[in-house]
Amino acid sequence: MENKKWIIVVLVLAIAGVATYFAVTSLQDKSGGLGIGPKDAVCIVDGAALKDAPGKEGSYVASLQLGEKLKCTDEKEIETQNGSKKYYQVELEGGKSGWVKESSIITAAKPAAIVASAPVYGRPDLVTITSKAFSPLDIVAVKQRKGDFVEVYGKTKDGKKVKGGWVKYDALTFEDVDVAVAIYVAKANKKMGNEARMAALKEIVENPDFSSSRFIAELTALTSEVPVEPAEPAETPDTTMATAE
Repeated sequence: MENKKWIIVVLVLAIAGVATYFAVTSLQDKSGGLGIGPKDAVCIVDGAALKDAPGKEGSYVASLQLGEKLKCTDEKEIETQNGSKKYYQVELEGGKSGWVKESSIITAAKPAAIVASAPVYGRPDLVTITSKAFSPLDIVAVKQRKGDFVEVYGKTKDGKKVKGGWVKYDALTFEDVDVAVAIYVAKANKKMGNEARMAALKEIVENPDFSSSRFIAELTALTSEVPVEPAEPAETPDTTMATAE
């Protein structure tokens, strides 16, 4: 009888522990189920400088990539002639760390790539559509989900900035390989001249690490050379004089 009582007590404690865990987890996750923590961050400026100290006195450590994942570990306000500016200490994948301007990152966010034309809405409501829209392979920082919408930050292909706009959840992908391909495509598109651009896109297609990306099929078709059939040689006119009989 005593054994049964102990079993019941253990089960009750286990159930209570699980319930507490999920309650705490739900309170910590303010992203609507996307699993984004308060220390997660995304770089939204390609080539943003990572320094060993905040402010002008900091020395260059590395350049951050557009769409790169970061972890915020500290923050500081630096007084300048133009007022105070905030810097975040961030840790990169692999362990390297440094300080970056607040304007170069979005905190409590994770990166995603757009997979289909995505109109931007002012709020998570279909009646609030704006004139802005993202295109396939655009990179965005996602902060939260509400219903069928996600809150995003980024820049459209025509250069319009989106700060806290909303797009449909189905219009983007969070897969690391898709985000990586989108990042490299953005770099390829900055190449001067179509030949250099196509060469950079081919490098993406031929990289086996990217073969599982949903974008590869389209990029393969884009960079495939269309075979040119050789033109039939023109008939050479007969210029010889007819021999008189």
